[in-house]
Amino acid sequence: MGIENRQLPRANVVWRAAYLVAVGKYSPLKIINISEGGVGAVTESRFNLGQQMQLVLEIPHPDGSPRWIHAPIKAVVVHTILSGESYKIGVKFTEIDINHKAVIKTWVSKLNNPMV
Repeated sequence: MGIENRQLPRANVVWRAAYLVAVGKYSPLKIINISEGGVGAVTESRFNLGQQMQLVLEIPHPDGSPRWIHAPIKAVVVHTILSGESYKIGVKFTEIDINHKAVIKTWVSKLNNPMV
């Protein structure tokens, strides 16, 4: 069993994201959990520890409207594990707009405290 290094609250989600493969070309990621500081994701691609990546995270609008927020984020891979046919990766944000971070914080709070 590994040591838990998370310092921020995390919430389970099923959101979409994409990561930049080459100029103008993105590949999909399935986001399975999120915090203000990073995400857990599932992908068919292999990533190396320490690998830098550029993501575009699709965040549902917290007011419940059908709008999506597309948040460009720079990040680094902090763990990766082969799980069946896909990889589970942990990604730490290295550069994120303060407004996008606030929306993520709102969602984490909302999902962890549904009665509030």
